[in-house]
Amino acid sequence: MQLREAINDKALLSPRLIPMFSFIVLGLSSATLYIWNNKINPQSWNKLPPNYPYKLLVVDIDQNNVKKDRPDF
Repeated sequence: MQLREAINDKALLSPRLIPMFSFIVLGLSSATLYIWNNKINPQSWNKLPPNYPYKLLVVDIDQNNVKKDRPDF
């Protein structure tokens, strides 16, 4: 309770500090929720159904048809 009173007193002295305090509170609450969510479900990709399109990279590219932009040495 003393910390909240000190913050309120400082914010009342200088209203320019109100956005800074609000962003600090927003960042702390976001970090807390992120850590709390990872403790509950650290492997969230296991919940995805088998037909979910999550492939981000195609590995089997035919390299013979790729245009070269460098000389062969």
